[in-house]
Amino acid sequence: MQTDFQFEKMIEKISGSEGPAVDAEDHTLMVSPGKGQVLWIRDGMAAEIVNTAGTPAGLQIDSEGRVWIADMKHGILRLEKDRTLTRLVTEFEGAPIRGCNDLSLDDLGRLYFTAPAGSGKANHIGEVFWRDEKGGVKRFDQGLSFPNGIAVAADRRWLVYAETFTRKLWRWTLDKSGNPVQRDLFATLPGGDDLLGGDGMDFDAEGFLLATHYGAGEIDVYDPKGNLVEQIKLPFKKPSNVEPFQDGSGRWLVTEQENSALWRFQWRRGGARIRKIGVVPACLDSAG
Repeated sequence: MQTDFQFEKMIEKISGSEGPAVDAEDHTLMVSPGKGQVLWIRDGMAAEIVNTAGTPAGLQIDSEGRVWIADMKHGILRLEKDRTLTRLVTEFEGAPIRGCNDLSLDDLGRLYFTAPAGSGKANHIGEVFWRDEKGGVKRFDQGLSFPNGIAVAADRRWLVYAETFTRKLWRWTLDKSGNPVQRDLFATLPGGDDLLGGDGMDFDAEGFLLATHYGAGEIDVYDPKGNLVEQIKLPFKKPSNVEPFQDGSGRWLVTEQENSALWRFQWRRGGARIRKIGVVPACLDSAG
């Protein structure tokens, strides 16, 4: 079933238009990968919070209001409350990680992230990593055709990520420590090879996965068993990521790369309570 929704454009002409994130006071952030910017969006305007001098592609906000950044050039960074950048993950087993694209935090501080740089249909070198709450890093999947968006379920029992060039969504079961222990095919996005595949994703309050389908102009909605139950038709073809507001209102954000824009829409459920989210002080500073 396809359902039409009302979409409100919040801003456009943001180079790369990725990584939407919302803090506990509805401050809206996103990234401009092409310009290295982490941006605060308000009243149709964008203010730069920090420039990574790299290629930021994904954001997450933690309970202290710190912003975790997946950067294709620098790895995993964290924007501290004093606006300094901390480099958290830059290499694995002595070698630089090939481009961090998206990330997902759980409520215990465990981080899961994708590293797809250089991979594609004919070059299966994409990787997926886990950083535990003590800072240890483990690679738990590899040989992938551009691993992309990733999301951890609210109960921390499993995660899903997109392998873009195969249109597959992979699910990993997590043990009590957060270690990924078993991979299963969760779903394959509909359509043929003429469509690119999955990008960013997130869970709603009832455990349904909203997965952007880049090139298809839709958000595909899957139930917890991996059944496609709905398709949200979009007014653009290249959605890149989705993110819920934190108040349970059912408001969601979606970025897209046809108009390089950020949009807001109303879904019937809010986002899953995966972790507590704080307030980003840098947003308040930018207001002046």
